[in-house]
Amino acid sequence: MLSFLISLVISLALGLSLAIIFWPLGLLSSAYTASMIFTALGLSLGSSASLYLLGKLLLGLPTLVFFAIEISLVFLLFSISFEKIKRCFIKSELKLPCFDLRSVLQPKPQRILPFAFLIALIVNIFSFLLLSVREPHGGWDAWAIWNMRARFIFRSGEHWRNAFSSAMAWSHIDYPLLIPSLVTRSWAYVGDETTLVPATLAAVFTFSTLGFLVSSLSVLSGKKQGSIAGLLLLSSPVFIKFGASQCADIPLGFFILSTIVLLTYRDIYNYNSLRKNYTLTILAGFMTGFAASTKNEGMLFLVAVSTAQILLLPFANTKKEYRSQLKQVCLFLLGLLPLLGLLLYFKGNIAPSSEFLDSQNLKNVFSRISDFSRYIVIVKEFSKQLGYYVAILGACLLFLGFKLEKQKLAGITTALLTIFLMLLGYACVYLITPYDLSWHLVSSLDRLLIQLWPVSVFTCFLVIRIRHKEMNLTVSQSIESRPT
Repeated sequence: MLSFLISLVISLALGLSLAIIFWPLGLLSSAYTASMIFTALGLSLGSSASLYLLGKLLLGLPTLVFFAIEISLVFLLFSISFEKIKRCFIKSELKLPCFDLRSVLQPKPQRILPFAFLIALIVNIFSFLLLSVREPHGGWDAWAIWNMRARFIFRSGEHWRNAFSSAMAWSHIDYPLLIPSLVTRSWAYVGDETTLVPATLAAVFTFSTLGFLVSSLSVLSGKKQGSIAGLLLLSSPVFIKFGASQCADIPLGFFILSTIVLLTYRDIYNYNSLRKNYTLTILAGFMTGFAASTKNEGMLFLVAVSTAQILLLPFANTKKEYRSQLKQVCLFLLGLLPLLGLLLYFKGNIAPSSEFLDSQNLKNVFSRISDFSRYIVIVKEFSKQLGYYVAILGACLLFLGFKLEKQKLAGITTALLTIFLMLLGYACVYLITPYDLSWHLVSSLDRLLIQLWPVSVFTCFLVIRIRHKEMNLTVSQSIESRPT
């Protein structure tokens, strides 16, 4: 347990240092501290896994050498971030948040939502623990793909490439290695294949997704909206189930949400500030790279979110704004480039080609595309499963009220375009799938939709505005016009 905690502390120090270095000075306030911490968690998990993959698997570094390099890197980044924090304290730009549990438990009407959220959180944590105890190795995808790959890498030493033998094609051996690398790194610190590691990492991803959703909406739309959005996510019947199953869909959903939140922060900051911010764009690029390194659907997200930003370029009002947005897109691509390079190396030199692609040929693809009955099956299943989520969000908009603020328009448009392109990509994959279409839809669509559920809730609650006398802190009030 102590060794595992040490590995988590080192990982968190790495991510927190990176978050502080790239976080804008204008957002270093108590309102944004929670969002920065959840960004740091994403950077921690993604960076630790990527460094381990680079050092252990690609460069062949011994375990002790990797530990030494990782700790040295943490000290270097921490020293850089410490200087920034010190300057902020001197300028009184950084105020630490204060959370009083008694204020949540006070029996006042305005405390009902936070109290309900706290109760729901406790219940769901208990449910997560029960599911993890009942299935310590996770669900099918966990022990047949992610954790099994981690065991191959941990046990096999120099023979770790056997994990990608064609004899194991059934276990999706072309999937990226962020989750297995993260698990293997922690096992290397512990020195044992304890099931506590993947279960704990799954819990971190699951509840960090919840925390990032609530904290970001509390700043952007108000604390009531944040609490309701959190309750909505916790009440989703499969969110905790998939989180406890240790599958990669919840981590992917976390990185998707993180990317959109950071891009929304950037757009709102630039709307209210005299100087443009570019560091949040780089952070969003990091998160997108981590998403692509988590699962194949993450590569679809990379294409979707990049395309969404490019499609918005022609709508710039002036040439200066166009150049600024073009620079943002370039920096976004720059941020994801290191992770993309690592992923492409893995895909090109280690992982075999996908079984899904190997079974395709132009004749079969064309026959499936021209089969109108497949469109009907896909539309029916999408309507059945997607309709549940659309109905919930529609009811929230109808009963809670909504208001579109101009400063949020760019972020909302980017999010909606990305979600639409993701759904379109999913539908296209089902259209040409070589597997039985009905089986493929029923067995996987719910997991694909849960990847997009947190970011869909976030996007919906960006426009929901509950009328109340005491307005919560809004982003236009909390962002000052100061240089990044």
